[in-house]
Amino acid sequence: MTKWGMGGMEFVIVLCIGVVVPIAALQGMQQGLNVVVGLIVIVAAILGAVTLGIVSMGISVAKPFVEGSPDDEERLKVLRASHRALLEEMDDEITLLKEICDSLRHVGGGQG
Repeated sequence: MTKWGMGGMEFVIVLCIGVVVPIAALQGMQQGLNVVVGLIVIVAAILGAVTLGIVSMGISVAKPFVEGSPDDEERLKVLRASHRALLEEMDDEITLLKEICDSLRHVGGGQG
């Protein structure tokens, strides 16, 4: 699976449909293929490649959530614990900032 979540075979298929088919249609138009038919083939190939790419990426991104492994569960627990600790630290920082704000209001005579 590549960085974008699409496997190698899907990438090759999308590339062929989205690039090779329109180039072949352009060559066919130069050799006498009807322009309207050529444009329809080009537009259909590009739209089909985009649709197939989006569906393929969606399936490959959703697959790990459907097929959860024990490693994924452990990673999720660690991530949740990390987020909880971060939120607790942020709560402490908020409390400290509120105390500083109250001190500044007291020193400034209640202005602001």
